[in-house]
Amino acid sequence: MNIQQDYKIATPPLLADYQLENWIHANFSDARTQSHEDPEWKQLTQYAAYHAIHDWHCLHPQYRTEMTLAAMFERRWTNKVHKFKSSAFYWDVKRIVVANLYKFLSDSDHSDEPFMVFESRSVWVQELESHLSMIVQVMEVTENLFTIHKYMMEPSEAAIELFVHWTIVCSYEAFGKPPEQLQIYHLMSGECQRISTAGYDRQQSIDYLRLVKDVFTDSSMCFCKDCPPGSGRLLM
Repeated sequence: MNIQQDYKIATPPLLADYQLENWIHANFSDARTQSHEDPEWKQLTQYAAYHAIHDWHCLHPQYRTEMTLAAMFERRWTNKVHKFKSSAFYWDVKRIVVANLYKFLSDSDHSDEPFMVFESRSVWVQELESHLSMIVQVMEVTENLFTIHKYMMEPSEAAIELFVHWTIVCSYEAFGKPPEQLQIYHLMSGECQRISTAGYDRQQSIDYLRLVKDVFTDSSMCFCKDCPPGSGRLLM
């Protein structure tokens, strides 16, 4: 007897960090006016940047130069100039992001060999009755403490808040404790934002993610003509 064929078994939902990030980006920023079918310039640029970050950490430290980084970025850089506001903006974005990436990655405070680089972790959160999936871009460990790095283009406050709470909950479930600090690198502005998790607790983050999950689920199921696809109201 095949139980799966005879009965419909409800499986808990899997929520991925990039899935919620895209939803917030599409519905709580100026990006709502753009097409949801084609990647826009920020996504295209992030794609090249993320591969360059991964490849950088695969190199021996003596080969980590600005020229090498530029070449690694170039391998994944888009030729879709029409996705950018102008050809001049296309070249400016490339120049700015590569320069900021090198500034961030060559910082002497960084570990030459991070504990994790673009690894995925999936955890079960009982209070949310959901599996949460998170891509840990870079994790550095010192003694019994760890820091998680996140590279973003031009993050909104909503996107940063989601990242903070998502990381705290996933870290508790995956590693038994939250990171000591989160470092958010803004690829366009060159800003490095450091956030201590000392002012947060697990229950606070659970409550936040429950709200996000409810609004995301409700908006995904709403088909009324007055609501754009995937829209919702989220109070930050």
